[in-house]
Amino acid sequence: AVSGSNIGHRLLSMMGWQGGGLGKDGAGISEPISAESEFGRQGMGFKESGRDVGKVFNMKIEKIIKEYIGTPGYHDLVFTTGFDNPQRAAMHKIARKYGLKSKSFGK
Repeated sequence: AVSGSNIGHRLLSMMGWQGGGLGKDGAGISEPISAESEFGRQGMGFKESGRDVGKVFNMKIEKIIKEYIGTPGYHDLVFTTGFDNPQRAAMHKIARKYGLKSKSFGK
């Protein structure tokens, strides 16, 4: 259970929530969704000083690829063209690590 001092708890209380599940009939989730991993406040293109591609970037790409592998269906995973060459090289390396084929279109 979440304490009454939690901002989410206070906001829901101000909207009439009195505890229990969410939704019209109270049949929705009753516990908050928690984050599985936290990468800090850096964006996808964050570069650590002294390196071409940072550890945080690699962790984020690897997480995205793992989630892609776990989804059913046959669709392509497409990234924006805004990544530089070292970032694209890192993405290809991670894709190969998981047995995926990869291809770049861009710069």
